[in-house]
Amino acid sequence: MTRGIRILVATLALSSSITCVATAAPTPVEAACLNANLTADQLNAIFAKPNIGGTTTAKGYAGGDYQRVYLLPNGKKLWLFQDMFFSADNDLRDSLTAAAHNAGMVQTGTCWSLVGGPKMKNFIGTAHTVPLRRWYWPMDGGMGADGALWIFMVEMQNPNSTGATWGARPTATWVARLNPSTLQVLSFAPARDRGTKLFGWSIVNDADYSYLYGHCYRQFTNQVNSAGQFDSTCMPSSYLARVPKGQFGAPLQYWSGTGWSNLSTAARPVMTRNKANPMDVLRYGAVYVNVTKVDDWWGTKVIVDRASRPQGPWTTAQTIDIVARRKCSQCGIYHAHLLPYRDSSNRMVVSLSNGSPFSLWQRNAFLYRPSFLALPIPT
Repeated sequence: MTRGIRILVATLALSSSITCVATAAPTPVEAACLNANLTADQLNAIFAKPNIGGTTTAKGYAGGDYQRVYLLPNGKKLWLFQDMFFSADNDLRDSLTAAAHNAGMVQTGTCWSLVGGPKMKNFIGTAHTVPLRRWYWPMDGGMGADGALWIFMVEMQNPNSTGATWGARPTATWVARLNPSTLQVLSFAPARDRGTKLFGWSIVNDADYSYLYGHCYRQFTNQVNSAGQFDSTCMPSSYLARVPKGQFGAPLQYWSGTGWSNLSTAARPVMTRNKANPMDVLRYGAVYVNVTKVDDWWGTKVIVDRASRPQGPWTTAQTIDIVARRKCSQCGIYHAHLLPYRDSSNRMVVSLSNGSPFSLWQRNAFLYRPSFLALPIPT
């Protein structure tokens, strides 16, 4: 199974529309949005249908993967997807004209507005994009000490000019700074550590530091239809660096296995597991929690780990078999991501990407939308 799209055009634009999902009678939008943290069941119901955020003049979200959710200071949430498809229905066979490499939605409770648009109107980085050859996908982010929302991005390149398929690889780490109220992109430039360990894949804070987990994300190394396609030299490992809290432009310190070093060459893994182990970490009180869909597109389990420190040691708290949760016999589940809140029952909400061979999800975008789990917080 493979995923991704081939990019034909790239332009810069920002479109905005707003709609409400599952609201009652005709009340003002501000009152109808019900600005609350949605449960896994509520999100599953919303993402069961296409055209999220769509209006009579703009097609909404119909499919996309590797979702990232960023908490904004006003209580809203910004959702970004690596590949996002716009459609009012589940038919994505005209996918290249309906897609953007990074786009998403702003969530206000049950209401959604669009950022980015079809025909490669990417939300971030389009001015630097070379069609089929270089593009940008979102990683994690957080509020900076300067009051901006910092979003780390992976620069992807394919020297074959064939887009997100064999030969595509991450080549650098970039970072975008956004006005958290207007979501205007204030700057977009290489990160302080622009290396290919991709520090910023997942980010978590304590009282003093922001911790940046790194994951090499080399998915398309070997042309085989199994987890063997991943780069075995780095995909099983995750690394860790830190900066003073919110100072994402500051020099990084790297976890060396025994302490913190100013040298990037000293970085050692905080966890190594299976064929691919992309960590996604949040802190709940004194407990650091990691969720991983082990072996990404392949593999059968989501693993929840806990630790008392961001560098570990990590202890497995729960293992979830997800085979029965696949949306079809040829479908896969990948990219476990913790949403940045607890639900009304004090549980974690985990999002999972879903995918299948192109010929299936292009006919039925339901196969290419995320699903959600509610899990207890490890103690």
